[in-house]
Amino acid sequence: MSESDTRIRQKVARIITESAEGGLSEADLDRAGGSLPALGYSSLSYIRMIDAIENTFGIEIDQDEEDDRLRSVDGIVALVAAQDESAHV
Repeated sequence: MSESDTRIRQKVARIITESAEGGLSEADLDRAGGSLPALGYSSLSYIRMIDAIENTFGIEIDQDEEDDRLRSVDGIVALVAAQDESAHV
């Protein structure tokens, strides 16, 4: 994992836990293997998370097109990294 991916992962994990309004810790996220559905992540938490990711990373996320990627930390990191790379090409 590159330094950039590590930085993205740390920010994404923080955003995910903050979007859950204190009902989730990074340790919980690790125990669930990064799977948000396994944690019972609510639809409101998803909306907050997507908004925070878009604002933090300056990207736009099409929720319908990226639904599968938005279900895990790895998927979200890959999504952010891909949009970050395309912005610098």
